[in-house]
Amino acid sequence: LLAVFTLSGCGGAKVGGPAQSASSSFSFPSIFPDETVDEPYLPIDDGLPLSVAELKAFNSTGFLDANLTVEQKQAVELHFKYYVHKNRRTMERFMERSESYLPYVRHVLKSRGLPEEIAYLAFVESGFNPNAVSRAGACGMWQFMPFTGKKYGLAQDRWIDERRDPYKATEAAADYLTMLHGMFDDWLLALAAYNAGEGKIQRALKGTESNGFFEICSKNEMLEYKAQLRDETIQYVPRLLAFAKIMRNLDELGFTSPDPKKALSVAQVN
Repeated sequence: LLAVFTLSGCGGAKVGGPAQSASSSFSFPSIFPDETVDEPYLPIDDGLPLSVAELKAFNSTGFLDANLTVEQKQAVELHFKYYVHKNRRTMERFMERSESYLPYVRHVLKSRGLPEEIAYLAFVESGFNPNAVSRAGACGMWQFMPFTGKKYGLAQDRWIDERRDPYKATEAAADYLTMLHGMFDDWLLALAAYNAGEGKIQRALKGTESNGFFEICSKNEMLEYKAQLRDETIQYVPRLLAFAKIMRNLDELGFTSPDPKKALSVAQVN
């Protein structure tokens, strides 16, 4: 099955040598087509108050979003409203995609001792699309850049791009996130570094004399322009926290939970 998914990641690439005729060419099927991932933008508040059920869901806390201040929760609320109100269909589409892979992602995270909520990072990165690509060159469900992918064991050549392998890339993402948490000893900083790079976050911490992600954001203008965190990174962590709040309250918010029975059973083979 791992081999099948690796091949399917080739999308519409035709197989054959120079002598191949047009009539004999074929394409490997793909569960999800290539999709360009747009940089996330700050949603505009729709002005609608949260219902009683939505407010209860929003105020729920887990491992990553405990002890948020009122100001920090405001940053999360914009993304929460975006996927609960205007873009419910997008949230539903993301969850539909996640059915194939979410149980495996959770298994890997649990086996590494990582927070289960880290699984929702794949919503932020790609909407759980193994064939997602970015204009910057990132690829796959976990949006690895070429260099980082190779560093964490994901082969890339003219025949294969293991960044598109949802299973192997999940293992690589867990390795990378484990390293980042070991570096920062703080999950929100580790997650920000997954997006911006560890060097960028280290320099921002030092330049602003901050102790955490949200403190860096509040002091971002203290940094020189090139050293400042991009809007994408500033929104990255709140967006993940919004997904975590939604996913732990799907029934209350009127969403259908992903069916774990639809996930493929996979095993590693040599």
